[in-house]
Amino acid sequence: MKKLISFSLVAVFLVTALFSCNGLKIKQTNKELTIYTNQNISELITDVVNSFSYQYNGVKLNIIDMSNLSEEEYNTKLSADISSGSGPDVILMDESFLQNRDIYKMMYSGVFADINDLFKTDKSYKPNMYNQQIINAGKLNKKQLIVPLSYNIPLLITTEGVAQRDNISLDKCKTDKGLIDTLIDNIDNSVIPKTDSLFTLHEIEGLKIIDYLKQETNLSKDQLKPSIELYKAMYNAGYLNNVDKYDSIGRWYESQNNKKYTFELYGIDKKVDSCDDVALAKTVMKEFDTPTMIPLVDSKGKINAKVNFAVGIRNNSANVQNAYHFIKMLLEQDYQSKNVVGIPVNNDSFGVKIQKNLLINNNSNSSCYFFRIKYLSESGESKGFMFPEDVPPMSSECFHEFINEYKQLTEKVAGAYFPTPISKGFYKYFIPYYIGETSYEDCIKKAEQELAIYISE
Repeated sequence: MKKLISFSLVAVFLVTALFSCNGLKIKQTNKELTIYTNQNISELITDVVNSFSYQYNGVKLNIIDMSNLSEEEYNTKLSADISSGSGPDVILMDESFLQNRDIYKMMYSGVFADINDLFKTDKSYKPNMYNQQIINAGKLNKKQLIVPLSYNIPLLITTEGVAQRDNISLDKCKTDKGLIDTLIDNIDNSVIPKTDSLFTLHEIEGLKIIDYLKQETNLSKDQLKPSIELYKAMYNAGYLNNVDKYDSIGRWYESQNNKKYTFELYGIDKKVDSCDDVALAKTVMKEFDTPTMIPLVDSKGKINAKVNFAVGIRNNSANVQNAYHFIKMLLEQDYQSKNVVGIPVNNDSFGVKIQKNLLINNNSNSSCYFFRIKYLSESGESKGFMFPEDVPPMSSECFHEFINEYKQLTEKVAGAYFPTPISKGFYKYFIPYYIGETSYEDCIKKAEQELAIYISE
C-alpha cells in the first residue's frame, strides 16, 4: 500500500500541469473523478468504487447512476455526452455498449485519451501480468486508447459421442476451412442452434472490413468468400427466422437431453457466455461422454477473442491521473478474479475466478462441487435454477484439467476484436447473392460503396 501511494504522488506530479491529448494540452486538476453507471456496470465496479473512495479520499468521486434507463437509453446518453466533450472521466463500456457502438470509429475520432505514457512511467505496471494480445486490441496507431478488462474465446462445444452420432469429424472442425465446410454440409441437420451469432464469422476470424487508420474499406473477396458461403447456407436454411430460444447452460442442458444439436455456441452470442458456463457443461457431459471444446480459428489456426468489457479515459478530461488510478484497480488480481464476466486479462486471475465464482470447496474430501445449473422447459422458457441429483462433484483433478485446457486456449489467442454493428450487419450486403439475383463480385462492389459512405460520415 505504501509503495502504491508513493508512486501515485509522483505520477500525479508528472501530469498535474498539462496532459497532451491528440495535440491538445489539457490543464490537469485531478480534484475529482466522474463515472457513469447503469445497473450492469454498477454491479461490476462496486468494489473498486469503495476501494478508490478509501484510498483516494481527497478526490471528489461523482458516481452518476442511470439504472433507471434502459440499456439503449443509457448507451445513447453516454455516447452523446462523450461526443459533446463532457460526460465521465472514466468511460466504462460493457458488452451492450461495445456491441451497439462502433468502438473503432470512436477511437479514430479522438474520443479517448492515449494512456501509453502513464503505463510507461508507472513502475508498478508490469505488462507480463496481463494478456497483451487482448490489451493491444485497445491500440490504434500505437496509442493505447482503450484498456480491455475481460474477453471470451468463441467456442463450439460438444461430446465425442454426439459428434459420432451425427457423423461429424471433430478433427476436421479444428481448422477454419474444415469447420465451415462441415457446417455448410450439415446446415439442415441441426448442427448448430438457429441463431444469427455466426453471421459475424468474418469478424471472429479477424477479418476487418474497414481499415480505420487508413480510412478505407478492407474487403478481400478471396478471404471473405468462405464466410459468405456459410452465411448463404444459413440464410437459405432460415437461420434468421424462427430463432431458437435458449440461454447459457440451459440451452445445452435442454438440447443435449433432447439430442437436438451437434454443437453448442459459447463466447459468440449477444449475451456473455462465461468460461464458468463452459466448465459446467463439460463437467456434466463428462459423466456420460467425452466433452470437446473447439475454438473458432482463423486461416493460420490462431484464435481471435471477443472483448466484452473495457475502459477508457475521456480525451479532454482534467482528471486523467485519477482516472488512471481507477483503471489500475480494475486490472488488479483481486478485482479481476471476482467481478469480471468472461476471462480476465490479468493472467493470475483466471484460476482464482473459476474457483471463487463457480465452485464450492468441500474441505472433507478436497473436491469441488457445482452449485447450480440452469434448465429450460420444453417451450424454451427459462425455469430458473435447479440442483439435480445427477450433477456430479467436480474433482480437483477435473478442475485443474479444465484450467489447463482453457489456459492453453488463451495462449493461442493472437488478438482480440470489439464487435461492431457495421460488422454484425455485413452479411446483409450479400443477400442478393444468397438468393441468386446477382454475383458475389457485384455484392462486394456494392458493399465497398456503402462502407465508403459510412467511413466518411
